[in-house]
Amino acid sequence: MKRLAIGMMLLICLAGCIGENYDFTPPGITLSGSAPVEWDRLAEANIDWLGPENKRINKEVKDFSAFADKQPEMRLVAGERVDLLFEHGDFDLQSLSVTLWHDGEETTVEVEDIMFTLPDEIGDYLIEVNLRTDRGSAQYAGKLSIYD
Repeated sequence: MKRLAIGMMLLICLAGCIGENYDFTPPGITLSGSAPVEWDRLAEANIDWLGPENKRINKEVKDFSAFADKQPEMRLVAGERVDLLFEHGDFDLQSLSVTLWHDGEETTVEVEDIMFTLPDEIGDYLIEVNLRTDRGSAQYAGKLSIYD
């Protein structure tokens, strides 16, 4: 009886390990603010990532500004705290940065606990999110409309 119980416990532990499913692609990133609306994901721009089976995933966008400007507009409130939500977290985060572009001016935004605060100035912005991990780097682009 004791052997049967130990065997069953071992089988249950092993079944949990076998059922794991990891996603080694670059994560999707979504912006989440306080307004109760669906947010579009940021678009993947430049990617240099070690993907499934250790195969390289590379993507290059030659004109970042033009690429970001073609993305669907996301409406956010001026001065709002925004969360960066990752689709999955099968990587070790090394650094995360957010840059906003408004009328050709670049502003680096401070990121704390995967959150940042939008500027108080209303208008149209392009957003650049740069992610560095143990699996590589990924850059994301989006278009924001910040309003009162």
